[in-house]
Amino acid sequence: MTEGGIVHSFQPSASAVNTDIQVSKITEKIMASSVKLTVNGQEYEVDPATPPSTRLVDFLHEKNLSGTHVTCYQGGCGACTVVASFVDPDSGAKNTHSINSCLAPLLGCNGWEITTIEGLGNRHDGYHVIQERLAEYSGTQCGYCSPGMVMNMYGLTQSSSSWTASEVEQHLDGNLCRCTGYRPILEAFKSITAQDIEDSHLARCPKTGQACRGHCAKKENAKVGQFVYLL
Repeated sequence: MTEGGIVHSFQPSASAVNTDIQVSKITEKIMASSVKLTVNGQEYEVDPATPPSTRLVDFLHEKNLSGTHVTCYQGGCGACTVVASFVDPDSGAKNTHSINSCLAPLLGCNGWEITTIEGLGNRHDGYHVIQERLAEYSGTQCGYCSPGMVMNMYGLTQSSSSWTASEVEQHLDGNLCRCTGYRPILEAFKSITAQDIEDSHLARCPKTGQACRGHCAKKENAKVGQFVYLL
């Protein structure tokens, strides 16, 4: 820097240098360690060469889980919402919350369990009660915001044992819809009770031991004459 004809050289403070060194060491430690996470029940190990700037939503898309949408990449629209379960480092308790996957650094998701819209319910294994209720109340039009809406509501049901209509509204205040309007969406989700969520997990499949999706019954009912339609 030049001032009054005198050249001054800028020297960073000792604290700034120490901070840069600490950040560099932390980054190197993260890159050297094995980052593993579970998505919809399947465990993945992140490539050590993955850039630190990689977001969780990008990783999900690489795994062909495109139901998690993106619009703003700033956590302002809610289209990228997924549900994450992780252990609180302070209390040691396992917490489950809905998160914006566009804001979550992939390398910070070590040990997390992620549920996306595909893992919650789909046309092959059957739909979750939240998805069914949204369709029943005509709460979707173009459908782009629907996965985020559903996952945010699912996150509420997993983090709370009960909820009020007001809490449903407040929980969805970060999800934007540009075509359907919020009334049918909110009416659909307000109609969901804790008992609905519990009932969705009561029946167990004798083959897999997992929550029954009604898939086997649908296959049997889909037989029409000599034709079998796979749902």
